[in-house]
Amino acid sequence: ILKTILSNDYYVVEAKDGQEGFDFLARHEQEVKCVIVDIYMPVLDGYGFLNKINEHGLKIPVIVTTSDSGEDTQVKVLAEGAWDFIVKPYNADIVKLRVQNAIMRTEFFAFKKLKYIAEYDTLTGIFNKDKFLKKTRIMLDNNRDKKFAFIRFDIDRFQLVNSFSGVNEGDSFIKYIAMGLENLANQRSNLSYGRIAADVFALCGEYEREEEVYSLIEKYVEIIKGYNRNFDIVPNFGVYFLDDLTLSPNVMLDRATLAAKTC
Repeated sequence: ILKTILSNDYYVVEAKDGQEGFDFLARHEQEVKCVIVDIYMPVLDGYGFLNKINEHGLKIPVIVTTSDSGEDTQVKVLAEGAWDFIVKPYNADIVKLRVQNAIMRTEFFAFKKLKYIAEYDTLTGIFNKDKFLKKTRIMLDNNRDKKFAFIRFDIDRFQLVNSFSGVNEGDSFIKYIAMGLENLANQRSNLSYGRIAADVFALCGEYEREEEVYSLIEKYVEIIKGYNRNFDIVPNFGVYFLDDLTLSPNVMLDRATLAAKTC
């Protein structure tokens, strides 16, 4: 019945029991848009199927069919990870709409995930290089009457942290640096920041006097060094005071990098 209802809109594959269905899904995860399972099936029932989906981290929308319309069953099904449920006997319009909604939700979440990956650094959660530069461009365009400084910094001999303390410790240090930037941004207006690569970070912020910028850097250096006093942490900063806000942020980054290299 379900295949008849859905075949005009989808390519439908059937399995005789839950285990066969899961085995197929494991082989064709990227091709499957939605799964409909009954609660009662031989070999592996609906609850067992949902458990295996969760155990293997498969991100597939699962709709459960049941003849039991009681709230307890529905709550249990949803608690096990089902996206939705369809009560028997089937209403063709409801079946189509619930499958369509499940697929649309999946595609929406997939889009959001891709967008996040495209804009954010996966380790720290702050903007990556491209998004930071775009955000900086927008900020500067909206504040042409303000003065801005572009700051680029890295950690001298950062590789030693990974070599002697391990990659996990190095990652923790990088996340600590990013958290410091987030806290800094929360205290100021018109400030963008992001992770450029590895231990390289950058920020662009409004200022009134140059002394403010140097004072900010000194304060942040102390924050960075506070991560672990046993580490020989030497931040390396380069500052470019923007004399032309129309320059490409890439050029600004290059000039701040040059300043950092010539300190």
